[in-house]
Amino acid sequence: MKAGLLFLLMLSHAALAQSPSCHILNYGIFTEVETYQSRDAPGTAGGKETLAHPRAAIERTDRIPGRLGVMFGVVHDFEDIPEGGFVAALLRHPPLPAAGGGTKTESLLRKEPESSATGFRFDRPNEIARGDWSFEFQYQGNVLCRQTFTVE
Repeated sequence: MKAGLLFLLMLSHAALAQSPSCHILNYGIFTEVETYQSRDAPGTAGGKETLAHPRAAIERTDRIPGRLGVMFGVVHDFEDIPEGGFVAALLRHPPLPAAGGGTKTESLLRKEPESSATGFRFDRPNEIARGDWSFEFQYQGNVLCRQTFTVE
């Protein structure tokens, strides 16, 4: 009987432990975006990251028109990321020109746990790469969530 009780207590303790998670709250084309800053992002194809506040206006779709100015992505919620931790946002895409020459098929960003959205905007014609794109969020190498799009 004691062994059964010990197992139950250990199981209850394990059930209380929270592990990092991610929830995709919305996805598609951001129709209203306010940009406020850009910074170096060496892990990305363009070498820069633009910080923006996406508004609630999102056209929910996973099919994206390949046109200049179109911004698409996900609104997300990260939970139970330990203090000082960060989430790796891995954007997989067809080959794009890399900032230092050559091409890239992945772009990596470091996301703060309180960030709420991640997107990509077609700013230059050579960034419009038709095919499958995915936004994947990882914590310590574990995939938390992913959303895939098709650029047409």
